[in-house]
Order: sequence, then structure tokens, then C-alpha cells
Amino acid sequence: MNSSYLYSLQGCVSSLKMSNDLLASSIASLDSGVNDLPRVKTVLKADRVFEVVPESEVNTLKSSLQVEVEPQIIELLKLADNAISRLERREKNLISKAQLQEVRLQQATRSTSSMFY
Repeated sequence: MNSSYLYSLQGCVSSLKMSNDLLASSIASLDSGVNDLPRVKTVLKADRVFEVVPESEVNTLKSSLQVEVEPQIIELLKLADNAISRLERREKNLISKAQLQEVRLQQATRSTSSMFY
């Protein structure tokens, strides 16, 4: 065989080997990027939990909730005001009773001390 022919074949074999190495590295690179595909597929398959709602719908629901809840809140505030008024009256009564007891105690102390003199 002719040496130039062998030299050409050797160049072809060398080129083919380099192409094969390049393909092998490309496959390895693709494999590392694709081997996680089943997990990614599962993650992407997840159901949507939140949806975008138009602002007009939010405002409608907000005003509907306000109409429903506002009377209840007003009633609770009235009950709280009544309870506070009762407690304030009770506090005043207790203060008056305490002052009366204090006066009685002072009178009792004076009368017992005057008995000893």
C-alpha cells in the first residue's frame, strides 16, 4: 500500500476518533441535563393552588363581606360598651362602699380610743 494512502487513512481514523470523543462528551453533557427529567416532570405536574382574580371581583367580595360582618361587629361593640358601663358603675359602687367602710372604721377606732381615756 501506498504510504500517502495509509497517512490519509490514519488522518481519517484520527478525525473519526475525535468526532467519537466529541459525541461521547456531548452525550455525557446531555445525560447530566436530562437524568433529572422525571423529577422535573413530577414537579411541573403539580396542581395550581392560586389563581389570579380580577380586582373587581375582589372588591365585590370585600363589600359583600363588609355588609355581612359590619352589623355583627356593631352589635359586639354595643355589648362591650354596655359591659364597660356596668363595670364602671360597679367600680364606683365599690369605691363608695370602701370609703363608707373607712369612715366607719375611723369612727369605731375613735369610739374605742375614747373609751380608754
